[in-house]
Amino acid sequence: MGAKAKASDVVRLGLRALSTGRTHAIHGFGNYILSNLARFVPRSVAARLTAEVMRKNQARALPASTAGARP
Repeated sequence: MGAKAKASDVVRLGLRALSTGRTHAIHGFGNYILSNLARFVPRSVAARLTAEVMRKNQARALPASTAGARP
């Protein structure tokens, strides 16, 4: 997806939503698409796409020395 959001931006969005009486808020277009994906495609496709995104994010977040290590 895109660049990682700043925590302050996400908090600002959440507080703005709370102050206007909304029960939820989704930060970023990519997050919005993923959160609504299951409404438009079969579950198997949504699960596969979500797993792929999560795998990429996890690989990016882990240092190279721990990428293949087990806990």
